[in-house]
Amino acid sequence: QEGLPLTESGPENEDAETRVREVDELREKLSAVRRAREREAIARAALESEHAALKTKLEELQRSVQLAAEARLKIETKASELSDQKKLLVREVKTTRRAIAKVQAELEAPDEESHRVLALRRVGLDKS
Repeated sequence: QEGLPLTESGPENEDAETRVREVDELREKLSAVRRAREREAIARAALESEHAALKTKLEELQRSVQLAAEARLKIETKASELSDQKKLLVREVKTTRRAIAKVQAELEAPDEESHRVLALRRVGLDKS
């Protein structure tokens, strides 16, 4: 049988069919790899986009926190200034009240001139 030519159903045909199947399988695997790479590229792009959006949001939040801290510092500074002003005003009010009380005491204290004016008024001789 060594000298006989191979027919379609012979070993040469089986090798060809096997090679065709192997080539088809390799093409399918290659196609699957390409699709997987495309999915990975799409997923990577989506992640990069999400990362950029999150980074922007983080920067906005950090800026907002910074502005809030600056505003709080201004408020605390103003509150301290107002507290100091209040202390000064309270001192001034106390000093003014003491001065008023002193003047009232002086006005209410009878002196010779006041007695003379009152006596003249009682008798109707004071023209002031």
